[in-house]
Amino acid sequence: MNASSRDNTKTPTRRAQQTGTFVGTRLQPDLLAEIDAWRREQPDLPSRPEALRRLAVKGLRGDRSR
Repeated sequence: MNASSRDNTKTPTRRAQQTGTFVGTRLQPDLLAEIDAWRREQPDLPSRPEALRRLAVKGLRGDRSR
């Protein structure tokens, strides 16, 4: 197998069962650092998009726990 073929092999990730609406946003480095720190505290290390979804749900539900 040549190098370019090896580089393209990735472990498949689980996709959402439903496709949602794309929402693109820019984050300042300090906020992104806080989000990344929160991600590292989670037992399953969610991706950044998943972390943002979880944090949005927590905020909308008034959940103040980390």
